Amino acid sequence: MTKETATLIAAGLGAVISILNLLLAGNFRKQEEMRGAIRLAAAENLNDVGRLVHEVIALSYVLAKVNSDQAHKEKHEKAREAADRLKSKRLDVRYSLWGIEEGLRTLTQIPDWVAHTRVDTKRRDQLLVAAS
Repeated sequence: MTKETATLIAAGLGAVISILNLLLAGNFRKQEEMRGAIRLAAAENLNDVGRLVHEVIALSYVLAKVNSDQAHKEKHEKAREAADRLKSKRLDVRYSLWGIEEGLRTLTQIPDWVAHTRVDTKRRDQLLVAAS
């Protein structure tokens, strides 16, 4: 092999590596942009999810403390409405916050469970502690 042929092969190899590097850098940049978009979507929804989880649990605690039937019905309705809003938000974040869907679905049922354990205070308290 002559010196000119070796130089030509090295230049060709350098060009191929440069093109591959350019393609990979573009692909990595595109993936980073996608991760950033997903991160932004998750951050926007995370505030709402946190607020709704807190609201459902707090209203469930309030529901557990009321004594009269009318107040129990009113508080259960408020807690149920908050759980419905959380259920709706759960559908919005099931892809961006993958893996938390099962926990959110369980939390949407807490107000009903608390309402049904009205006379069983021990079980109700255990339920509220677990939900917290």
